[in-house]
Amino acid sequence: MAFTRIFALICGLVCLSVLNISPAEAQTCSRQVGKDITAPNLRSINGTAETSCCGLCSSTSGCVAYSWNDYQGGTCWLKGALSPVIDKGDTTIGIIGGSQNPFKVVAFWRGTWDVAHISFANEANRYFPTIQAELGFTYEATTDWSRINDNYLADKDVILFLDDKPTDASHKSAVERFTQRGGGFMSFHVAAFTTNANEWAWYHNTFLGTGNFQKNTWKPTPATLRTEDRTHPATRNLPATWSSQHNEWYAFANDIRNNINIRILLSIDPSSFPLGTNAGETWYEGYYPVVWQNRNYRMLYCNMGHNDIDYNGNIDLSETFGGQIQNTFFKDALKWLAYRDAPFEESKQNPLFEALNA
Repeated sequence: MAFTRIFALICGLVCLSVLNISPAEAQTCSRQVGKDITAPNLRSINGTAETSCCGLCSSTSGCVAYSWNDYQGGTCWLKGALSPVIDKGDTTIGIIGGSQNPFKVVAFWRGTWDVAHISFANEANRYFPTIQAELGFTYEATTDWSRINDNYLADKDVILFLDDKPTDASHKSAVERFTQRGGGFMSFHVAAFTTNANEWAWYHNTFLGTGNFQKNTWKPTPATLRTEDRTHPATRNLPATWSSQHNEWYAFANDIRNNINIRILLSIDPSSFPLGTNAGETWYEGYYPVVWQNRNYRMLYCNMGHNDIDYNGNIDLSETFGGQIQNTFFKDALKWLAYRDAPFEESKQNPLFEALNA
């Protein structure tokens, strides 16, 4: 056993030497024991100590993480993605180029209602893994809504609702507890849709503040958005006005400007009008929030989430994550939601603040 460890260490140092990497130059990776990344391998190196995997990954184009186990005297499995991550007792993973303590994001989706919503959810599940290494997080997407429980969410930092919300009472309660203890949360577009807000009054009336769905534009079009608050960490890197990607824009029954708990970050700029292309579904005037925070929570609601679609051929005609400015918002939003940016606002309306000062 001792010989195997020595052999693996020597092989690892040889590999670093061949690749012209000194151990001191090898990047530091954040490790998680008992986990495996099941994404396809870029390459595998047998007879290697785990201490060499980080350097090997940093020298390999496209590598953002590794898995290591004792297969064939120790094998580094170099990965081009940070997910899916599964439990595996004999394996250790390491993440390069990100946070020493990567935050964990889980996205819930169904993919069953409207091909444009499905298109968005699929696009989100392609996009977020591409920024994991940059921001330092792990990403898991699941259609298993039964995972919304205290045990599963205990080690998660951010929840995303891509195209729906839970219907089971116990799952709703778990979301409430998760957000009330300071967990990050962001929902998109149709995840706020309802014609009966009382079916989950806390979520629609209190948390989002929207109440019932009221109307929408059609067809999906870009809009000029106004950055209402350039001091918030999620929007401080955005221009004063900018052009969004295509979207079907929603309006809700409640005027959240009158809600002292709501902090509006983005809205439709009046220069967008008329917004829409179809008679009866075009907006000519009015005030329409697009992104906002409930000040009592580490949360954001984002109106975007409906791609333009050729319904006859089921062909995507736009991308929600296809614009640099809009993607800047998504990145900064994730960092703020995971406490990787400014501290949580210590508002007296913040339940965490109240609990700490009771």
